[in-house]
Order: sequence, then C-alpha cells, then structure tokens
Amino acid sequence: MEKENLRFKEDRLFEKVFPILKRTHRIPKKHKIEFHKRLRGYEIDVYITWKSSSINLYKKIKDADETNLSPNEKLLLNTLDKYGATILRELVEATSLPRKTVQQSLRALFKKGLIEKKPLSFIPVKSMIVELKEIDMPKLIEQIVKRRHLALFAYAVINIPVDKLFTWLIKYHLDLAHKLVNNNIGLISFDRDNEPVLLLRSDMNTNWILDTFFKGR
Repeated sequence: MEKENLRFKEDRLFEKVFPILKRTHRIPKKHKIEFHKRLRGYEIDVYITWKSSSINLYKKIKDADETNLSPNEKLLLNTLDKYGATILRELVEATSLPRKTVQQSLRALFKKGLIEKKPLSFIPVKSMIVELKEIDMPKLIEQIVKRRHLALFAYAVINIPVDKLFTWLIKYHLDLAHKLVNNNIGLISFDRDNEPVLLLRSDMNTNWILDTFFKGR
C-alpha cells in the first residue's frame, strides 16, 4: 500500500479498513491504491483499482411455453422482462433466490434458448472510491454521493463508534442513511475497541455498467 501521499489524519483510517474491503470484494494482491487522486474534477480520498474478472449481462430473447418451465425459471424470465437486461447480482437481489439457484436456472434457460448472456469485457478493471472522515458525517455523505458515479464501488468511512452513529442517524439524520442505501454506498464505522465494522456493503453501480455497455454497442 502506497503511503507517500497521506496528508490528513483521517487518511490513517484507511489502513484499518482496507483488510475488510479486500476480503469483502476479493481484491487481489495486485491492485493499485491512490490517495487524493483527481478524477473528473473531483478529489477522491482513496481510489482503488484492480483487474476485473468477466461479468455477464443476461437478457431475455424470446417467450416460452410456461408449462415447460420451473417456478424459478418463470420468476427469472419475469424479472428479465422487467429489467430488460441485467447482471447476476441484480437477479439475485430482485428474486431473493440463493445465488446458486439463480445460476442453475440461468443455465437451464440458456440451454433452452430463451436468454442470452454477453460478457462485459469492456470493463478491464474494477474500481472503488473511499471517502474518510473523523466525525463530520453530513459532509462525508455529501462527498461520497457526489462522487458515486466515478467507480463501481463506493464506501464512506467514519471514525464514530457504531452505537453513537446509529443513534445519531436514527434520531436526527435518517435521510442520510437512505442516501447511502439508495446509491449502493457502503458504510464502515468503528467499535469501542477501535476495530472497523462493516455496517453496509457497497453494491456495484449497475447503472454505470449498463450505460457503458450500451454506449459501446
């Protein structure tokens, strides 16, 4: 991890949270970390990139006789009707089915010629932005929301004990929690022993993926 550009006290928070990020998103040993990177007019506290494995985009291509489909296959086709085209993670979340069940059903639908899958090979790397703050939660949320479009994943890190953070959010700023959830932004805080706690996992910025895919067609 490069440290030559650690300029502020909160930069040290990243050293504590990076093991969680690395484990959660399976960031490989070969990755790049840049502190205070300028990107599209914004300064980002921490910008992480690593080589991406392929992501498949699934799309329904024709209707089928529903009598020949399992309940899970029908559910997936209806979901693809709704979304038009999407990735595995979105299908898992939309259907509430186990990941393995969705994968098995997708393979069955593919063999029946009802769906197609296309690798999103135009994404050579995955990216993540991390914004860090000691105590200023409103400012942290403002910054991370404005920068959300710059990466696949995004995390807000705040050096406030978990119990105090939850109390403060619920009593005074539940709207800020909604902003994190609505924008697929992760949240990390710290326990009383100053150990990092993953409170909210960041999901892929699916809109960014799909926009990039269709622009490149």
